[in-house]
Amino acid sequence: MRITGLGHAGMFVETVGGNFLCDPVIGPSFYGSWFPFPDNRALDWERFGREADFLYISHRHRDHFDPRLLERYVSKDIEVLLPEYPIDDLEQDIRALGYNNITYAPAGGVIQRGDLKFMITPLRAPSDGPIGDSSLSIDDGTASILNQNDSHPLDLEKLLDFGTPDAYFTQVSGAIWWPMVYDLPQESKRTFARLKREAQNKRALFYIEKVDAQHVFPMAGPRCSCATSCSGTTARARTTIRSSPTRSSSSRT
Repeated sequence: MRITGLGHAGMFVETVGGNFLCDPVIGPSFYGSWFPFPDNRALDWERFGREADFLYISHRHRDHFDPRLLERYVSKDIEVLLPEYPIDDLEQDIRALGYNNITYAPAGGVIQRGDLKFMITPLRAPSDGPIGDSSLSIDDGTASILNQNDSHPLDLEKLLDFGTPDAYFTQVSGAIWWPMVYDLPQESKRTFARLKREAQNKRALFYIEKVDAQHVFPMAGPRCSCATSCSGTTARARTTIRSSPTRSSSSRT
């Protein structure tokens, strides 16, 4: 198995039973305010789109779902793995782009393709929002991974029934704008930012300890701001960005 990081939450997972393209995003999105950093536009997107057998979009947030990238690089014949959500917004988005080869992945159900097995675990509680979130577990007999990205599962025991992953990919810092852009006193922003970082670090360490994987890869964040006015409320770029997206989360397992 070979995993290549594509920036932010994007991954290209090569297995003995087929290749998975997960949450590929170039951006910009959110009214042009968000884009991956370091810049990932120079990656070989044509190869990733051409060699992918499965497309997995974890949820509809535009830092995980990039319609323009899909239309440009990913074949309409690819098998789309669709999480089981209570509403069909993601499916409608996918079909609107011309993707109709859809496999409906039952919640927490294992799909077997020869030596390859995979499972999508959606989050569908009211607290997860109307568009939900999900994680992807993959095992091809040579290695196993858990791509948890933005999801925060409550029933870890059920999720880990799939098996303890060799490599674990999880969000450590959210790519959000709280509290920097809110109309609050500067001292309040600093306090809320500190509390937010502490809470997210605590949550990430909880999952890392419980999953107990041999290899852990932070992903899907953190946000980086070039504005000096934000330097008091977010970690500086030089301490949060480790290296280029082509190397920072690429690994063999």
